[in-house]
Amino acid sequence: MTVKFERKTAQLGAGTLDYYVGGETGTDEEGNARLPLVMLHGATGHLETEVHQLLAEGRRIYLPITPGHDETPHVSGVDSIEALAALVAEFIGAELGGRCDLLGYSLGGWQACWIAVNHPEVVELLVLAGCAGFRPDDKGGMPADPAELLHQLYAHPENLPEDTRSAAAKQANVANLDHYNLREPLDQPLVDRLGDIQSLTLILHGTLEQIIPIETCRILSQAIPNQYLVYLYDAAHGLHVDQPERFHEVVREFLNRGVGFIVNQGTKSAAE
Repeated sequence: MTVKFERKTAQLGAGTLDYYVGGETGTDEEGNARLPLVMLHGATGHLETEVHQLLAEGRRIYLPITPGHDETPHVSGVDSIEALAALVAEFIGAELGGRCDLLGYSLGGWQACWIAVNHPEVVELLVLAGCAGFRPDDKGGMPADPAELLHQLYAHPENLPEDTRSAAAKQANVANLDHYNLREPLDQPLVDRLGDIQSLTLILHGTLEQIIPIETCRILSQAIPNQYLVYLYDAAHGLHVDQPERFHEVVREFLNRGVGFIVNQGTKSAAE
């Protein structure tokens, strides 16, 4: 069954935040309701993929849109990654009732780290996929040439869904990074606080990744106290697009099992 994601607007103290929501709240093996999952998109903006459908089976999913992306308005005073994280944390508290599992991809992973550091009360489990913000010595990064960017984003672009957004709209999304001053490759103030992350964390990295260097994995895995690092084979930066079933299997098992994730043999095959 196809899950329909409905677009809504949250009225927050700081301003408005557009988001998509879909899926039904499922229960765990003990009959307890599963926490909602908040997924934060990357620099290219929101694009619903197969992974969204897979993760929405038995789980309520919220997909906030970064203000200024996908033709949404900016929020007054929200002009940094830390302020953006505070806005999303306010959204989680106001719309979800206070606590969620949090998955951030690329730029979204950068946001998710700041949320986990500054607003630990709203984050249960944390997933960082191709996480931006931790590129030492300016390694990696997005190439300027559109064809090369597509090549580095996806090892399997044939898996991409139809994208009706114009080229200008997609370029505007990337340009919106400047509004939040997100061109710096390494967020050293955040690196210095990664040890404050209380949430059990899953770090995902594609074996064909070029935009985010392997050094990012070392920074995250050495600094975050409780984390698992999993590599997804035959996946570039958009690892959820390149390997949707493997991505879903690993993330689902982590969210379902938490601290029991490491003993699940299914994660090994998912990463191979």
